[in-house]
Order: sequence, then structure tokens, then C-alpha cells
Amino acid sequence: MNKARKFLTDALIMTAVSLIIRTVGVCFNSYITARIGSEGMGLYTLITSVYAFSVTFATSGINLGVTRTVAEALAGKGSVKKAMALSLAYAAFFGTLAFSVLFFGAELIGTTLLGDVRTVKSIRVFAVSLPFIALSSCFNGYFCAVRRTWKNGAAMLFEQALKIYLCAALLTVLMPSGIEYACLALVLGGALAESASVVFALAFYLLDKSKKHGKSGSGGSMKYLISIAFPVALSAYVRSALLTVEHMLIPRGLKRHGLDHATALASYGVLQGMALPVVLYPAAFSTAFASLLVPEITERHASGDEKGVKRLTERAIYSILTFAICASGIMTAEAYNIEALLYPDTGAGHYVRTLAVLVPVMYCDTVCDGILKGMGKQVYSMGVNIFDASLSCMLVALLIPRHGITAYLYIIIGCEVVNTALSLSKVLEITKARIDPLRGVALPFSAIFVCTVAVNAVSLRFTALPDGAELFLRIALSVIAYSALIYLLHTLKKALPTKAKRGTIKDNRQKGRKTNDPDNRRKAQPCA
Repeated sequence: MNKARKFLTDALIMTAVSLIIRTVGVCFNSYITARIGSEGMGLYTLITSVYAFSVTFATSGINLGVTRTVAEALAGKGSVKKAMALSLAYAAFFGTLAFSVLFFGAELIGTTLLGDVRTVKSIRVFAVSLPFIALSSCFNGYFCAVRRTWKNGAAMLFEQALKIYLCAALLTVLMPSGIEYACLALVLGGALAESASVVFALAFYLLDKSKKHGKSGSGGSMKYLISIAFPVALSAYVRSALLTVEHMLIPRGLKRHGLDHATALASYGVLQGMALPVVLYPAAFSTAFASLLVPEITERHASGDEKGVKRLTERAIYSILTFAICASGIMTAEAYNIEALLYPDTGAGHYVRTLAVLVPVMYCDTVCDGILKGMGKQVYSMGVNIFDASLSCMLVALLIPRHGITAYLYIIIGCEVVNTALSLSKVLEITKARIDPLRGVALPFSAIFVCTVAVNAVSLRFTALPDGAELFLRIALSVIAYSALIYLLHTLKKALPTKAKRGTIKDNRQKGRKTNDPDNRRKAQPCA
């Protein structure tokens, strides 16, 4: 019970931290957009697409490697200090290698691959932060292994607060020099914050007593660490590389469609840098939920409890659909109000409303990935994700030059639907779970539709409130009304007898009539 409570507490801490960071991130994105405009946001998003692959290469699966080796050392199968020494050496090697490639290849990447010379300076600054990010990933894995996730949360909050302060200060200084230097300010602020975060995490590590546990000097090897981390890294390389190529192709495709460079970057920035962060905002819940599922499913699967796996899978899918359909309905109803508050006059509201339909699909896919990992099917999940990225990359190259940014919008939707369909079908196949579309989709959809329409009618009475307060109140009322309606429907469903229960009642009555029959009573009496 203590372990379960501790696990749930850790998950709640990380969910809360993730929500805070996402909230601050969305608000900060709004601030950045107001300062640098849609074109600047597009240029910054283009730079971060290269950065994402570089971080994947710099970390190379070390987070999982540290978590596994340290956890085994704590169980008496090695030395925590030795596991950490090997992990830090691994992280330093890949972090330095990633820095060298990105720093010395910045001009080639910026001018040839990204097609914009203004990205070169920012890419070089990004490169400097890669060794620090690799080391930070090491400490994150360690704190997960020793059940000190609050230290991870504290380091993340410290980094986010410092990043915002530095970026705002540097923007004031560098913004007058143009968009190139505005992006450089954002990159430099982030790099300095990530470097400082490593020092913060190192201090936590040095004060942690768990590093002294385990057998001193025995167990563990670099070969074993690589056997854990590198397979994860390889799959991440492929998917991250495909996503980076996709992001490089989008502005090129938009220019071939007929847009000039500035307009192409602006369109790309609105969709990728403004609308998608809003759509992904509630994912903090689904991500934490999926992480909770992995050990629960693993335990039941390992013990041969197939019925337990089936029940837990059904409950998990119903729960995430209930939550995700609520989020989707609220985003659909409030898309233009969100745009007016965060990104006025950018057109982001149209993209948020279109992509809102994806929320149940994406969050269901996250839970399915967690179930597949718990069942030992992570290779299948990895294959589906790589196929999804490959298909998306191919469609971007083919369709965006012909149909523009609208094509990319529907490519995102189509590929995510395919990904989720493949993952969900596999989950249902191996767990034998059954999902009722009426209960899982139709009822929640009807409930959120009724609630958002009702809240929209009622909200006409408090239009005098400030925009932010009005939007918050509308969302809060929609959530409360939806929760109450779902609870009422669930209560009514439990109160009504099912076919099976009605059959049981009928059979019991028949048995009662037979028992009340004098002949049956005589037959039932034991012999003297």
C-alpha cells in the first residue's frame, strides 16, 4: 500500500509540475508572439525542430539506462556510484559528440537544410547547451530510480522560471536588431537556464544519501548500460530524424505552393508554435495516466491475470475517452476565445478548432502506448510510431506544395488516426478488451455538447467580466456541468438492470417457484 501511495504521489507531483510548466509555456508563447510576430515564431519553431533531434542524439536513451541500472543497484545488484559514474561518462560522450556535430555543422544545416541563414547563430548557441542537457537527463533518471521525483520537479520549475526571466531580458536587448537576434535571445536564454539547471540537479544529487547504497565497486558495466540505453536511442533517432525532415519540408512546400518566405514562416509558426501547444496542453493528465498504467499492466500480465488486464484496459480507455472528449468539446467551443486571449488576430483559433477533434485520438494513443509497453509490446509501438512519422513525412512532401498549410492540418489528423487505430487494435487483440462505442464516445460527446451549449447561453449574463476571467469561468462551468452529467448518466446506468441481471432475477423467481412447490420441497429434504 505504501508503494502504491508513493507511486501515485510521484505521479501527481509530476502531473502538477507538467501542468504548471505547460500553463506558463502557453502564456510565454503568447508573450513571445506579441513581441516577435508570426514570422519570428515560425523561424524560432524551425530552429527548435533541428534542436529536437540534437537533444535526442545527445541524451541517447540515457534516462532509461540510469533508471534501470540505479534501481538494480539499490536492489543489491551493483553500486549506485558506479552506475552513476558510467552513466555520466555515457552522457558526456554523446552530449559532446552532439555539440561538435551541431556547432561545426551549423552553417550547412542553416543555409542548406533549413534554407535560412538567420538560423545559423541560434543553432550554434543551441549546440553549447547539449552536453548540459545530456547530464541533466542523467540526474533525472537517477531521481526517478530513487523515488525522488519532487527533485526533478523542482529542477524543472527552476529552469522554467530562469528561462522566462533570461529570455525576457535578452529580448529587450536584442529585439531591436531584428528577428534573427530575437530568436537568438530566446535560444540563449534557454541555453543558460538549462546549464544552470544541471548545477541545481547536481547539488540535489550530492546531498542525496541513496548514492551510497548498493555494493561498493561491484556489478554493472558500460556494455550493460549501452544494451539498455542504445536500443531506445536508435528508435528515437529514426523518429526524431523523420520529424525534423518533416518540419524542414513544410516551409519549403509552402513556398512552392506560392507563398513568399515570410508568409510561409508565419503560417508554419501559427500552426506549429501557437495552435498545437494549446491542443497538447491537457496532455499532462494523459501522460501521467499512461505512466501509471505501465507497472499496473506489467504486474497483472506477469502474474497471468488476464481478466485483470482486460478490466484495467477497458477502464483506462473509457476513462481517457471521457476526459479527452471533454477537453475536445471545450476547445471546439472556446477556440476563438482562446485565440483572442493568447494570440489575437493570428488565425490560431481556426487551427485549434480543427485540431480539437484530434484530442480524444491523441490521448487514447498515449494510453494505448502505455498498455503496450506494460504488455512487453514496446517494439510494436515503436514500429507504429516510425511508420506514422514516415507516412507524415511523405505526405508533407507530396501534398503541401499543391494544397498549402491546409494539407498539413489534415495530414496531422490522418496520420494520428492511423497511428491510434493500429495501437488500439493491437491493444484490443492482446487484452481481449471490448469497448462499447455508445458508452465510450457517443454519451460523453452528447454530454459535452449539451454542457457547452448551455454554458454559452448562460455566459451572456457575465460578458462584463475581463476576457481572461470570462474564459476561465466558461471553461470551469463546462467542466463542472460535464462531470455532473457524466456522473448522473453513470448512476442511472448502474441503477437500471442489465439484460444479464434481468435474466438472473427471472431465473431466481423460477427457482423460487420450484422450491415452493410441495413436491420440490419434499425432494429437497434429506433422507432420515
